[in-house]
Amino acid sequence: MFNIITSKDNQIIKQTASLLNKKGRDDNLLFLFEGAKLTYEALESDIQIQYALFEQSISEKNFSLAEKLAKNGVKLYSISQDLMKKITDTTTPQGIVCVAKIMDKLEKDDIVIGRYIALEKMQDPGNLGAVLRIADAFNLDGVILDNECADIYSPKTIRGSMGSAFRVNVIKVNELGETIRDFRAKGFITYAADLDDSATPLNEIVWGDKNIVVIGNEGAGVSKGVLSSCGNALYIPMNGKAQSLNASVAAGIIAYAMNN
Repeated sequence: MFNIITSKDNQIIKQTASLLNKKGRDDNLLFLFEGAKLTYEALESDIQIQYALFEQSISEKNFSLAEKLAKNGVKLYSISQDLMKKITDTTTPQGIVCVAKIMDKLEKDDIVIGRYIALEKMQDPGNLGAVLRIADAFNLDGVILDNECADIYSPKTIRGSMGSAFRVNVIKVNELGETIRDFRAKGFITYAADLDDSATPLNEIVWGDKNIVVIGNEGAGVSKGVLSSCGNALYIPMNGKAQSLNASVAAGIIAYAMNN
């Protein structure tokens, strides 16, 4: 069932290692993810896995997973621990790496209804992964990303999403302010998460079936241009001494409110 690879110069090893970088992912239209849990999540989400590499020492322990992959037409390779370290970005690799085709994404013109979180310049892949997990947990219709957000195919983003990246609709746009204005023209009510005194408390908003909330950069928040495009602002009432929240934490609170 397994093809054995022993050389670091093997083309499969070289290609897989290149996917740790965005350029490699863009050039090959492939991405990688690591671990048995994410592999099962991918299989259940109809992700098109091309091949999987198993560390020799854990191949027998994960025989049922390997068998399931093989039944789905996935090529299987067995490699050493040293080779596994060359194709992962974690300190302690989990012993299974899968390579899959880049997922199909929605275009903004496909969206006519729904509740969405939009992210402006969210550059931390862990935070982005957390927001994808939040959108999945609260059944939002998707997440909109501007072109300065972290890469959804970064291994850190995929790990942070805990598999939600395989299920959540993601819409990538070049210019968020213009996109928000386009959605407003379609009848969407749009909000920027902002601490301004004129913003509406989150618990006072009545949600409809066409809503977008923009959450800004971890340090700078929503830019003035995007804030102006939204036309509305909201804030999360807080009674403690902290004056702000981590972007992904704020996304979780807002997503919960949008779902109720």
